[in-house]
Amino acid sequence: MKNKKNLFLVFIILILSLILIYSSMFSVEKQIHVSQEQSQNIQEYFENWDTSEENAKTEKSKINLTDLLAKTTQGPLNDPTRRLTRILPVSHVFIVSAYYYPTSKSLGENAIALNMMVDSKNFNLKNATFNVLGLNETHREITVATSQIEGVPLCRYAPTMARTNTVSNLKRLGMESGGVKVEIPFKMARYTAPKPVIICISPQFVAEQWQLFLMQVHISNRFGGHLHIYLTSILEPYFDLMREYERQQYLTLDYWIRMKFKHSDTPYFEPNADAEWRNQAGAQTDCLLQYKEAAEYIAFFDMDDVLFLKDYSSYLDAFNAEWALQPNASSIVYGRREHEFVKAEKFAEFNFPDLLESLRSSDEMGTGKVVVRPDRYNSTWIHYSKNEDLTTRHFVENVTMIHVQRPLQKNGDNEMTKLWRMDFNLTAETYNSEDIQAIENDIKRMKQLPNIIGIGSKLPREDYYLPIVFKCYYDIFYGPFNVEHTKRTQCPNAEMCEMPQREEYKCIHSDAEYYSGPRMEPFTFHFSTKIIFQNVSTHKSSESKDYLSPLLPGLLEDPTRRLTRKLPVSHAFIVNAYYYPTSKSLGPNAVALNMVVDARNFDITHANYYIVGSNGTHEKLAKADSQIEGVIPCRYAPAMARTNTVANMTKLEMESNGTRVEIPFKMARYTAPKPVIICISPQFVAEQWQIFMMHVHVANRYKLPILPVHERKKHSRFGGHLHIYLSSIIDSYFELMKEYEKQGYVTIDFWRRMKFAHSETPYFEPNINTELRNQAGAQTDCLLQYKEAAKYIAFFDMDDILFPMMYTSYLEEFDSEWTIQPNASSIVFKRREHEFVKAEYLSEFSMHDIISSLKSSRTIKAGKVIVKPHLYNSTWIHDSQHEDPKMRHRVAITTLIHVQRPLQKHSENNMTHLWKMKFGPLMVKFRPEDIRAIEEDIWRIRNISKVTEIAKRLPNTDFYLPIVFKCYYDVLYGPSNVEHTGIHSCPNAESCFMPQREEYKCIHSDAEYFSGPHMVPFTYHFSNNSFWSKDIGCYQ
Repeated sequence: MKNKKNLFLVFIILILSLILIYSSMFSVEKQIHVSQEQSQNIQEYFENWDTSEENAKTEKSKINLTDLLAKTTQGPLNDPTRRLTRILPVSHVFIVSAYYYPTSKSLGENAIALNMMVDSKNFNLKNATFNVLGLNETHREITVATSQIEGVPLCRYAPTMARTNTVSNLKRLGMESGGVKVEIPFKMARYTAPKPVIICISPQFVAEQWQLFLMQVHISNRFGGHLHIYLTSILEPYFDLMREYERQQYLTLDYWIRMKFKHSDTPYFEPNADAEWRNQAGAQTDCLLQYKEAAEYIAFFDMDDVLFLKDYSSYLDAFNAEWALQPNASSIVYGRREHEFVKAEKFAEFNFPDLLESLRSSDEMGTGKVVVRPDRYNSTWIHYSKNEDLTTRHFVENVTMIHVQRPLQKNGDNEMTKLWRMDFNLTAETYNSEDIQAIENDIKRMKQLPNIIGIGSKLPREDYYLPIVFKCYYDIFYGPFNVEHTKRTQCPNAEMCEMPQREEYKCIHSDAEYYSGPRMEPFTFHFSTKIIFQNVSTHKSSESKDYLSPLLPGLLEDPTRRLTRKLPVSHAFIVNAYYYPTSKSLGPNAVALNMVVDARNFDITHANYYIVGSNGTHEKLAKADSQIEGVIPCRYAPAMARTNTVANMTKLEMESNGTRVEIPFKMARYTAPKPVIICISPQFVAEQWQIFMMHVHVANRYKLPILPVHERKKHSRFGGHLHIYLSSIIDSYFELMKEYEKQGYVTIDFWRRMKFAHSETPYFEPNINTELRNQAGAQTDCLLQYKEAAKYIAFFDMDDILFPMMYTSYLEEFDSEWTIQPNASSIVFKRREHEFVKAEYLSEFSMHDIISSLKSSRTIKAGKVIVKPHLYNSTWIHDSQHEDPKMRHRVAITTLIHVQRPLQKHSENNMTHLWKMKFGPLMVKFRPEDIRAIEEDIWRIRNISKVTEIAKRLPNTDFYLPIVFKCYYDVLYGPSNVEHTGIHSCPNAESCFMPQREEYKCIHSDAEYFSGPHMVPFTYHFSNNSFWSKDIGCYQ
């Protein structure tokens, strides 16, 4: 009897367990209704897959995060300066696609492949894992998906492919974390392909170049390739043409939608602006995953990459032959040669022989494109997979792709050719006549189809969007700026290319229904379904036709169009204005304006400004000519303007169309503390007092031996005097500098942030859109101050230290270099990287110890210049962009000691792990008498009672240096510069987040700010009454 009761209890427990399991798997009563149109691809999405217990876990999670959520915003963040550094509560994920493989040669049985874009800046995504929930009619299983990324470091979102294996006969798919789940759509991977060779064409946007398409599709068809084309937006008749080719089985059209997060409980950065090239890598990975089990070969091409075979009659034969040369290859690479050709204006005129006759070749070769064996590839970047073993990549010889990025119009201006200058000659390609004839016959066949005839008459005859996109790309990606300035890149994409709308041509745009899952940690998931091609305007970055936000007065938040958007006026911040009663180079009664000007409304390369000078009895309106020293990716450019005005000027005004605004001015210096002035670039969150002491005492050494203060001025012509610009500095360090200023070693000057007090018209924030805190403007300011007073002016950073090798003073060293090239306007000293161990306390600071710890690298950096000021009117960071390079003399022997990486005695010195550089024995030789004199000078200063008191409060460990170094490394100096230098944002440190500390306060430069009245074309802003503030904190 007892055994029967036990058996009955066991049976009851078993039944209840099965009920609970079944309820857990399919408790959909509380969920959104599921459409029955598809059994495998779920079309409605669930935010609550949880049982009561799991819901309780979710609520507990929410409660634990209440405080955090209260401190953060919900939805999209507008914080462009910290898009790469800001840590958010969760990492947001957009699931582009998910594929299920019942069988797979490379992924195994019942495999899942997820194609995603993931916020990669909260933590290191490399090898991240994701929990995947698979369900069928009877079972569910949570498995861990391993991942690999293909992104670039300067984009917040990284293309990510994750893979795992799940239940057989998969019916439903979800993501899981901490008991919280969300169901996501999935597709069945293809097991058949139209042809054995699939050519994946990268996403097309505002597509209008139907001539390129016809060239690509007919050549590919001739050699047995099937195009799989992703579309974001395309002119309507061009889309109709593609549709007809799809019906004829030449190609497959696929959607490529923008990423949108339907809702979010936590903040996130807008994904499209922070994804590389419209997530082109994700599109190519999607194509790979679709055909992974169906195609023999998959090629990743752009529409303008055309592969014309010479020795084989099909792509299949050609690829087989190349793989026979290297059987273990995972991919083969075809080089790309630049070409141009003349396009037919009308569809009826298009023919292949004419196209080939106009085709011309360049000697320039672009980065190659790959063809892969899909069983050996799981994901890809734009040009190749970054997870591929380089030794398994085979480079094809003798055959190159025809890259026709620059198609020409018969009767157009072809402005592209003026922007991107490239030499083209008679084509270097050879073609088989039977291939040409077969392609032409194929074109004629398609042109005779009734639907094609109707569509052909509607196709655009002239370019509209191509020149706009080309100009935008050239300005910010491909222009000559790339040759010299490759230090910093922003996330490469076309979000900043503004697309005007046109009435005569509507666009077809991919669109979808978007969904967001519940808050999950560490990843919250977003996705789309019901994707369609929609007839809309050609907007590229908004959901409405009125995608340009209205122009309102004041600060404009529009980071994606910061380089292209036209504003009613150009705003100018006047940094300083100087008056010269006499000048060797500027003439009598000269005025020099040092400004930062919005350079994007129109070309300000040689803009004119109008000034009115008056002296109480006379006034004079004069035109000031200008020159700029800026870089292309910055909206604002440093500008110097000069003119001549009345004698004994007492009032200075800017004028335009009868409207005036009075601005402050300063009298230029006519005496200098020493004949050599060393202008030190602006310091911010400055704490490295050891480097300052090293620099100031070395510079001070090179004069006559130490003399009493009252006798120094008589003999100061032999030394160097530091003129230091300060934005912000630790208070004790500031007090130390002030003591050196009292001793005559340095002059401290204000370097203020730019602020517009008010404006009747919109403007872009000037600091984030100006290069490196307007360092060029600071150096130009120093030049203009001492233009008539100093014999030589040097433009150094604080960590650039010059030990003269040949002579005992800077003056003699510079004089000797100018005797080598008497007509030189500047001399250039190269900089060698060094590191040294810093003293923790001022009482321990010793020049002997520094020298003994100093190590040299073989790395030589861009040089720093010394100028004759009467030959220079403005400068950029390293040199003037208006200087004749032939007038620049490069010093052969002596190099600057660049100590950008000082080391702490008792620290991990994480900088050395980030920026790996080899240092060896010291390569510089010092004169013992110099070191001895410097040491004595240090001792003398250190024994001043005020300095002794300040020394107790100086920081003895680094705080801001590692923060700034890490930020600079991530966004300016990191390894991305090696491979990704095609797009540049305005280089500055505005994205460096500066935490505040209680134990060390900062002194910050500040001023009263003023704005003039509305004036066209320039509206002026300026500051006056500068002062040192203790209230701002440690910021830039």
